[in-house]
Amino acid sequence: MDLKRYLKENKIKVGDFAEMVDIHRNHLSGIINKRFVPGITLARQIERLTKGNVTVSELIPDKEERNVCPCCKRKLPKGKTIQWPPPSPS
Repeated sequence: MDLKRYLKENKIKVGDFAEMVDIHRNHLSGIINKRFVPGITLARQIERLTKGNVTVSELIPDKEERNVCPCCKRKLPKGKTIQWPPPSPS
């Protein structure tokens, strides 16, 4: 299950969940909307907090998925990939 669906089904606000994982709500929103890829530590923390309903493999795309735009699902131009690791929140 993706994180967006998990939060909706469990009636958890993005801001509340962001506090649980100790990140800014905007960063969590980026993860939910596939604009950011969490680091492995954060992905494992999310997996634990969701009791395995949202898995690390659902949060971190494999290499092939990083060559696809998360918004429109179009293949990225040759040589372009989703930034990995994601930028650290400021």
